[in-house]
Amino acid sequence: MHRAESRKGQGIPLYGAPAGANGETAGSGLGIHSVAPNSRRRYAAARQRSCKKIGCVCGLSIVFAIDRKSALSNGFRVRRAILEIAPPWHFLSIIMDLMPAMTNFAIARRNMVDSQLRTSKVTDERLVAAMAAIRREEFVPASRRPVAYVDEALPVAPGRYLPAPLVAARLYQMATPTPDDLVLLVGAGTGYGAAVLGRLVSAVVALECDNELAAMAEQALAAAEIDNVIVAEGPLEEGWEKQAPYDIIAFEGAIAEVPEAILSQLAPNGRIVAAMIGANDIPVATILWKTPTSVAAESVFDANIPTLPGFERVREFEF
Repeated sequence: MHRAESRKGQGIPLYGAPAGANGETAGSGLGIHSVAPNSRRRYAAARQRSCKKIGCVCGLSIVFAIDRKSALSNGFRVRRAILEIAPPWHFLSIIMDLMPAMTNFAIARRNMVDSQLRTSKVTDERLVAAMAAIRREEFVPASRRPVAYVDEALPVAPGRYLPAPLVAARLYQMATPTPDDLVLLVGAGTGYGAAVLGRLVSAVVALECDNELAAMAEQALAAAEIDNVIVAEGPLEEGWEKQAPYDIIAFEGAIAEVPEAILSQLAPNGRIVAAMIGANDIPVATILWKTPTSVAAESVFDANIPTLPGFERVREFEF
């Protein structure tokens, strides 16, 4: 490691690479330059372009000179990164301020499909096409849109989460949805899962107990022009008997067990897909079939998905 040393009249190179001619850091594809306290001409010239300060470490602020026009149309392009001597700033707030201009949602959505779904056993082409078409960023709060396509559950309300794309896709695939199916989605949240399923089946009842999430789901579904989804408000554990029986019942969160009231709303030969919380508290994606005489179940994969409120496993008292 080449440690930076500050001397009068010299630049301050980044750690990890030797400084080249004119103070430029060797091996940097960004064209990173250092600016000494008494040498501001390069910095001033860069500031005349569209620059954005994105953070600092130990008093060294990093400033990106950005082509804003291309950032908005073609994604984020960096002209030059410059170091200046400055006091610390609020790094996260600056990053969040910059990210909307950086984010190209169409590219992020394609990357989700190619890097998360196709590489991880999601083989239903109708499902892949649906998730490639639905704008996931429209189904999350505005502050979460820059990270809408990350492979993790996103908070959308206190105690409520939008499942990670891969987990949701594999759960829906397990249910083998067909164009004739009627689906009940329990804990529909902001409506993203209902929008995806709506492209695969005849109709979806999106059950939600939180009126703010239900309103957000209705708005997002209308904007996406999804016309075969009904948003229903009511207690999740009771299901939605008005439209029963359902060919598929899916849960948008981990559950300890399927309530009897919901099980009774499943059609003969219908399927339930859910992440069932086991004895070790690890949710396991499980499919249940209803036969004329019993309910069969098969565990498929470990599912990293938060628990749906009201469906927690009851702890037994132990001596």
